[in-house]
Amino acid sequence: MRRAGLKGAKARRTRTRTSPRSVLLIGAGRMGSALIKGWLAAKRFSAIHVVEPAPSGGLKSLARKRAISLHRELPASLPPLAAVVLAIKPQVLKG
Repeated sequence: MRRAGLKGAKARRTRTRTSPRSVLLIGAGRMGSALIKGWLAAKRFSAIHVVEPAPSGGLKSLARKRAISLHRELPASLPPLAAVVLAIKPQVLKG
């Protein structure tokens, strides 16, 4: 088995992880807030965009510190996204 091939594969994975990645989170209640905290701790995304019509004080604080971009409604334009995550209660969709 050639080890050079493994090094090349590892290098490609590393480049992918360091490339700019944004995520859009819709809903930031208990579950959404836990996701945000985990993403920030892991430095998983270069930008976290959050849509929350009634943000908590903690969420507003993160936005003031520029850790996240907070939106009250879905913005007209966003950067390319790695993922869109729905963190809302199912009954909200019935509305």
